[in-house]
Order: sequence, then C-alpha cells, then structure tokens
Amino acid sequence: MVYKFLRILATIACKVYFKKIHITGLDSVPQDGPLLIACNHPNGFAEPILVSCFLPRILHFLVRGDVFNIKPLKPLLIHTNQIPIFRSKDGFSNLRNNNKSFEAVIENLSQDAAILIFVEGTTQLTKRLRPLKKGMSKLAFMAKDEFPDLKINVLPVGVNFTHPRMFRSEVLINVGEAFAISDYDTAYQENPQKAYRQITRDTSEKMSPLVLSINDDALEAYEMMAEMTRAKLSHSFYPFVNHSMDRMTLEQDIVDRANSMTHEEKEALKEDYMAFRSGMKPRLSAVSILAFIPAIVGYLLWLIPLGLNQWLADKYVTSQVFYSSVRISGGIIISFFYHTLVSLILLFLSYKYMIVYLLLLPLGYAYLYMLHRNQHAHLEDYASKTQDNRIVDIA
Repeated sequence: MVYKFLRILATIACKVYFKKIHITGLDSVPQDGPLLIACNHPNGFAEPILVSCFLPRILHFLVRGDVFNIKPLKPLLIHTNQIPIFRSKDGFSNLRNNNKSFEAVIENLSQDAAILIFVEGTTQLTKRLRPLKKGMSKLAFMAKDEFPDLKINVLPVGVNFTHPRMFRSEVLINVGEAFAISDYDTAYQENPQKAYRQITRDTSEKMSPLVLSINDDALEAYEMMAEMTRAKLSHSFYPFVNHSMDRMTLEQDIVDRANSMTHEEKEALKEDYMAFRSGMKPRLSAVSILAFIPAIVGYLLWLIPLGLNQWLADKYVTSQVFYSSVRISGGIIISFFYHTLVSLILLFLSYKYMIVYLLLLPLGYAYLYMLHRNQHAHLEDYASKTQDNRIVDIA
C-alpha cells in the first residue's frame, strides 16, 4: 500500500521535475518471473525513483546499508522494498549483516520478485557507463544454488540525464533485451569465477548502447552542441512521457560527433556557441499570455512547498550527485504534508474552501505550461538564423 501510494506521488513529481521523460524498450520487460534489473547509477537516487515509476513491475531495491541507521527513515525503507547492502567502510560488524540481506534477495527472487541493482557499485555524476561489479552475478547463482529451478532473467537498463541538476531538464530511459542466467549454468559448474566475469562482461556489453558515453575531453563540445541542437526540437508540452527512439538516436549522434571532433573543430564550435547564446532571447507567446492568470494562481499555490524544498536543497545538499534526487523526493514529502495541512485548516473553516483549494492545485501545470511556452517560443527565430532552418519534430 505504501509503495503503491508513493509510486503515484513520485510519478507526478517526475512529470513535474522533468520537462520530458523519454522511455524506450518497455516491451522487453518480462511481466513475471524473477528478474534482476541491471542499471547504471549517475544521479543519486533519481534512478530508482524513475525506474520504479515507469517500469511495469513492482520493484525491490538494493541500497546503501547506512541509510537504515536513520531511524525515522527505517519504516519507510522497509515498506518500500529496500534491502540494505553494507560496504567494507561500514565496518566488519555491519558486513556480517549482509548475510541477512542476501537471504532477503534470494527469498524475493524465489517469489518471482524484480530487484533493481546498480551494477556500477557506486553513484557518480558522469556521462558514461563505468566498470561493473560482479555482485549481481554472484547473487543470481546464490539464488539458483538454493532454488535450482529458478528461471532468473537479467534486464539491462540505461538512464541518461540531459542536465542532472536542472529543473525541467530531460531524462532518457532505455530498456534493453533481457537474458537468462541459466545460459551460464555450464560455465558456473566448471568455474564460478569465470561465470561471474562472463555475466558481468555480457551485462556491460548489453548496457553500453543504452548509456550515452562521452569522452572527458569531448564533454564541453557535447554540451554546447547538444544545447544548440535541442533548441531546434519542437518540444510538445504533452504527453510528458515519450516512447519514441528518435530522441536517443539524436543524442547518440551528438555524442559521436563530439567524441570525434578535432581541436580546431572544437574551437570553431565555441565561436558558433557564443553567437547562439547571444542570439537566443526568450519571448512571450500569445498562448502563454492567455495562460498568465491561471499560471500565476498555480505558481502561488505551489510557491511555499516547492520554494522551501529548493531552498533546503541549495543550502544542505553538498554533493551534486544527490541534488535532483533531493529535489524530487523532498518535493513529494514537503508538498504532501503542506497541502494536507492547508486542506485540513480550510476544512475546519468550511469544506467548500477545501474543495476549491484542491481543485485549484492542478493549475500548477498551467505555470509549467507557460514556462514551457516561454522557453520554446523563440525556436522559429533561431531556425531562421541557421542554414538548416528546420524545426525537428521530436516529442
């Protein structure tokens, strides 16, 4: 119950925080049976929020064991299917607790659960797939040793953020083809360590096309080229979720071009980018002017909870890796309690006030719409100044 309720709130929060959520490959998700979801981990706990909201399975999660030491959080973690995994730096006594966690993973797999594992081992704000750890393959065969008939599948998933810290940025979630752990049974019987390495290597190969990987020396060129290219996209406000592969194809093309650029080409790109920045001036559109009044009402209704959430994130989140995660989760918690409190106060005065208040809350989307229109009203102006004056229609 808690999981499903929070999943609804988190889905709404994601559709507010991100301008567009691009998801491909959902048809590849096994609808039943034990499943290990292998995902990259660039952005704190934004990935588990997104994957749990938009994949059609109820998920269990392997998380850092030290978060269970926060007593107020522990009941919530338990009721949202979190399983603690302790690291060597958490101390030897805590490491022994991993046996209970492994037992929980095996028990869940035996009941056909889907478990999300961040196979890179740690979270790091980077635009590439990092080397994978062998823990997932070991867990899979621990489960098969105890339940030999288990048909465990591995599902590779890649999550890519356009601007990890930026409100109203975009995220691309790519789901690959699932593969069976049983394919490695013979290798495991011959040499377990070799089987672990093979599964880890194959998982990495299957995840690589799902994750945008940018060379360190090409990152600046990629960001400039991406911003100029995205400015020519015809972004629709709705739907909030897009299932076309077109956007990932475009982003991969930008990555490939940036990775192969020479020094001279990068210098020329900087000049083009400076001209682009100086010429890009947002302007009001007729539609956004019509939406002004409801947008202002929506803005004022959500100003206190979301403004408080942003202030707390700016003040107390010291690591960029967790910034957007705190904005999303904090927005859910603060907004829920704030609007519940206001609704109860209004109910005490008159149930009519409460009903009107609740009916006005969706006007927050009117503000997002006006913000969206203002950001993209200058597309035609920019296109007219470029040699290729087409606006690319990618939702």
